[in-house]
Formats: sequence, C-alpha cells, structure tokens
Amino acid sequence: MLGEAGLNRPVPKPRPNPITEAQLTGWSLVASFGKLLNEHASHIAPNKWERHGLRELDRQTYFGLFLFGLFNPVVDSMRVFCSATRLGRVQEALDREGPVNISGFSDAQHVFDPEILEPVMQGLLAESLARCLPATKIGRITPELLRVFDSTLWKVVPRMGWANWRHQHCEQKAVRLHVKLRLADLQPDEVILTEGKRKA
Repeated sequence: MLGEAGLNRPVPKPRPNPITEAQLTGWSLVASFGKLLNEHASHIAPNKWERHGLRELDRQTYFGLFLFGLFNPVVDSMRVFCSATRLGRVQEALDREGPVNISGFSDAQHVFDPEILEPVMQGLLAESLARCLPATKIGRITPELLRVFDSTLWKVVPRMGWANWRHQHCEQKAVRLHVKLRLADLQPDEVILTEGKRKA
C-alpha cells in the first residue's frame, strides 16, 4: 500500500522515441542547398570565431540544419536537431561526418551571420531573372514592374537570441522571410531574412 509520499511523487515524463529516417523529408533540397552555399557564398571570408581551430560545426551544417527543420515539423527543438544528426542519411545530406553536439549548435548562433545567406538568395534570383518575361503591357506598365510582397513567419528555437518576435507569457522567437514576387511569372525578385518582429 502506498503512503502519502508515494502518492505525491511526480510521475517522470516518458522519453521521446528517437527520430528515424522514415519520419524525415527534404533530403535533396538540403543537399542542393549546401552546393549553392559553396557556390554563391564562398567569397565571404569566415570571421575569427568561425576560423577557431576547435570548432566542429561549419556554416553549411548550421544553416542546412535550419532548412532541414523547416521541412520536418517533427524536428521541434535544439535537442531533436542534434539527435537527428546521428542518422547516416542526415550526415550525408549535410556532407558531414559525425553528429552535432548540443553545446556546439548552441554556440553557433553567435558565430554564423544570417547575411551569409544573402548571396545565395541573390544568386538564385539572378538565375530566375534570366528567364524571358512576357512582352505585353498593362496600360503604360510593363509586366516586370508589377510586384507582390509576402512576409512569412517561422517560429525558431529559443536559443536564437537575435530572432525577436513577441512576449506572450514567455519570450517567443521567430524569423520572418520577406519575398517580393514578379506578377508576370511569379518568380522572386528579392528575398530578405529578418527577425520575426520586423514587418517590412
């Protein structure tokens, strides 16, 4: 028979089951992103923290993991991020050997500037601009002058201290992706990544 101490003892939370490859998607996109990053952002010299000899996490792995998380809602925390990197297929998509540890991933947010992604986005935009646009006009306005704007909010892990969004019972973090689209062919004309609280 249980005493009062036994009745009041908190029930431990069950450990979540480890993530499997079958639960994940977006493999080819993450692998393609790594190639685009090397192609368009290779001229951006690493800062002194990125060049630190003991750092095991590179920019391709760091940003690739966030892209991977966007396609996989099951990856909902920093711990799950790092747990997923133990899977061989994840390491292959990130072009990496070995898992990412939590302390290294946490520290990386102070090392890798999001502006590294800007030349990647600009490179993709340059490729889309090479496509032919319709030659018709709407009044005196040519199709390439017409634009539509979209601003999408993505929640991120609390450890991303710079990604300010709002305070609702607790500090909530998010990033916002601002996209300018050409109405003529629905191709992006400009892409900007900011903290969540920035509306434009």
